[in-house]
Amino acid sequence: MADIELVIKIDEEVKNRLCFGVTYKEDIQTVCEALNNGMALPKNHGNLIDVNALEADLIEPIYYPDGDVIIDGYGYSREQIKETPIIIEAHKEEENADSN
Repeated sequence: MADIELVIKIDEEVKNRLCFGVTYKEDIQTVCEALNNGMALPKNHGNLIDVNALEADLIEPIYYPDGDVIIDGYGYSREQIKETPIIIEAHKEEENADSN
């Protein structure tokens, strides 16, 4: 079976009980519901960052040769994006050792 990366939301107390080996029927149901409602991350996704941590800077307008504006306003530099903390690392396909 293939693995999936899944984002779920559960109560921290439920997580703590399950991690410490305390099992309640309601907790199992809560986790099953969270798994059913979870968001699967797409294969081969890049690093996932918190864009709210970025501070937009005023950027210089960029123009088409005819004078129309392509970009005008606020944006983020590549450096800002590279320096933003990563929440979830990029998806990496596991290489099959038998394919050598």
